[in-house]
Amino acid sequence: LGYDRIIDRSNVFECQELWIKAMSNAATKEDFRDKLEGAQVVMGLPTFVFWEQVLEAFPDAKVILTTRDEVAWYRSVLEAKHQLDSEAPAAPLRSGQVLRYVECWMMPSYNKLCDVLRFSWASALGLSFLGNGIMNQHVTCGMFRKHNMYVQQRVPKEKLLVMDVREGWAPLCKFLDIDRPVEPFPAVHDVPYFSLSKAQEHKRRKGLQEGEGQVLQQAMVQELRRGLLAVSVAVLIFLTILMIPLLRETPLVFIMILTTLAAHLALSIWLAVKNIVRRL
Repeated sequence: LGYDRIIDRSNVFECQELWIKAMSNAATKEDFRDKLEGAQVVMGLPTFVFWEQVLEAFPDAKVILTTRDEVAWYRSVLEAKHQLDSEAPAAPLRSGQVLRYVECWMMPSYNKLCDVLRFSWASALGLSFLGNGIMNQHVTCGMFRKHNMYVQQRVPKEKLLVMDVREGWAPLCKFLDIDRPVEPFPAVHDVPYFSLSKAQEHKRRKGLQEGEGQVLQQAMVQELRRGLLAVSVAVLIFLTILMIPLLRETPLVFIMILTTLAAHLALSIWLAVKNIVRRL
């Protein structure tokens, strides 16, 4: 459609301070304007949670509510959750409370990114699916219907397009007053949530290009790597500090033994972290 300034889930990391503030009820209109000013399109995760604040900050914006068959939507949500649980780094949706505390302490930047994901999914689908919870089709589809009805009640009709994606380009281009593209309307539900392992093969077979899902995945991997490397450096520094008083008071033979053990432990930790990072 010619739009090149788009904020979607691939921008979660660079906009995460705004989303964190919004999650804690601290974001103002000015915060949304400062971060989203200049964007032509704002969509996807976590915008679908904070769409009212975005609209308050940009009252002249148009709202496009995409709808589809709710059973097909539910199946696509199940597939997306499966990919997040099985292919996303550290499976953020399945993290228990203890693991989240560890994640927050050891990898705070990665934890913030995952908190935005968890908050968005929980706000849209309910808390029951987090961890090992099971998504109930009737409850989930009910929330889908409630969201659609609420948007239609809140947004002025002249600013709202309720669009079934099966309708293709026609209603969208008419609403935006732009020319209809030559390319066929994209089947976005066929795009993997993350371009990893099985999803990569799926993408190759479907002939799909790398998109926002892979950008988000790369951001998560980068933050997790930084956290793991920071932890390994902190452990090495801690071991070094512990060794200093021992070096002053311990006989030479014990110093050699302790130094060897410390070096072996440090090397083991480093190799373990390096192996984890490689797998990411």
